[in-house]
Amino acid sequence: RDGNESLQRLVLTSLGTVTDPETVMAVAAVATTHKTWAIRAIAVETLGRLGKNGSSDIATRLSSIAKNDSYALVREAALAALVRVDRNAAVAVARDLSASDSEPHVRASASAIVNPKR
Repeated sequence: RDGNESLQRLVLTSLGTVTDPETVMAVAAVATTHKTWAIRAIAVETLGRLGKNGSSDIATRLSSIAKNDSYALVREAALAALVRVDRNAAVAVARDLSASDSEPHVRASASAIVNPKR
């Protein structure tokens, strides 16, 4: 809640694997509402770390951010985080994004998730 973006970055990157619901909700709020795209991107990366244990709520939030954020780098970061949380959900979202995202780089990243090179 502090307006200092450097402090916000530090807090988000140092959370580790805290899993209490209040922390997850706070990070999710930052990921969806912060005015700065870079802070939203860090927040979705943090959600990916927090959701490694397969939290369906985190997967749902990351899916929504990957589809709807206004900034391509945030959408791409959300998709990458979703892969870590729920690969099947990530593939489903990636199928949509590979065909419909407005940013070519996001479409390419999504295609790589749908059709990984072996």
